[in-house]
Amino acid sequence: MQASRGYKNSLVTLRGRDRIGIINAITANADAIAERDPKEFAQLQKDIEVVSLDRLIESFRRHLRRNSVEGAWQRLLELNPFLLSMLFGQPVVIIRPSASVGGQTIAGNGTKIADFLAANSITHNAALVEIKRPNTPLLGSEYRGGVYPASRDLLGSVTQVLDQRLKLLTSIAQTRYTSKINDLDVSAVECVVVAGQTPVGEELVASFELFRSQLKDVRIVTFDELLEKLKILRELLTGERYVSNIEDDESDWWDVVGSDLEEDDSCG
Repeated sequence: MQASRGYKNSLVTLRGRDRIGIINAITANADAIAERDPKEFAQLQKDIEVVSLDRLIESFRRHLRRNSVEGAWQRLLELNPFLLSMLFGQPVVIIRPSASVGGQTIAGNGTKIADFLAANSITHNAALVEIKRPNTPLLGSEYRGGVYPASRDLLGSVTQVLDQRLKLLTSIAQTRYTSKINDLDVSAVECVVVAGQTPVGEELVASFELFRSQLKDVRIVTFDELLEKLKILRELLTGERYVSNIEDDESDWWDVVGSDLEEDDSCG
C-alpha cells in the first residue's frame, strides 16, 4: 500500500511553491543525502542532468527550425557555456560575450566586436567565436565538374573572425590593462565560426570538407553538428540514443528568455 502511494506521488506534477519547496529541500540537504544514500544521490544528479539536456536539445531543435537570429544563439551559449568547450574540444570559459577586441581609430570608431571572447581555462589561451545563422549558405554555385566553392557568406565570416583576431593581437596590451585580465594569452588564438547546416549531397559535402579541412586558423562548425554533439553527450550519460518525448509547442524555457531576441540584430 505504501509503495502504491509512492508510485502515485511520483506521477504528481509539482507547481509553483511546491516545486520550489522541493528544490530548496534537496539543495539544503544535499550533503546529507549524498552521505546517506550516495547511489540514489548520484542517480538524482544524473536524472536532473538528462532532463536539463533534453530541454536544451529540444530548444536547440526549435531554434534551428526557426533560423533564429545570431543574438538568440549567443544567449543560448551564454546560458550553457559548456557548449563552447564542445566547440573547441577544450575546457573553455567565457571572458565576455559581445567583446570589443580592438580596432578603434583615432576618431574613436571602428571597434571590432566578437560574439564571444573566451579562453582555455587551463592554459588561458584566447579564443574567438563568430556566430551566424542556420540558413547561412556555406557553398556557392557549381564552379565546374562537381566542385563547389565556399559561399561569400562563409568566406566573409572566416575573414571577419581572422580580422577580430588581428585586432586582438595588436591591442592586447591595452585589453589586458583596461580589462584587468593579465593572464589572457594570445600565443595561438583559436577561432571558431558557427554557421549554416551540413550540405546535402556527396559532391557538396566533399567540397565543403575540402574547404574547411584546409583552414589553418579557423574551425567551422555547423549548427546540426553542434546539435549532434549534444545528442552524443546525452547518449554517453544514459547509454541510449536521444528520442524526443517533449511536445513540440512554442512555450519552452528558451522561448521565455529568448523571445525578445527574435528579430534581426546588427551584431553579425
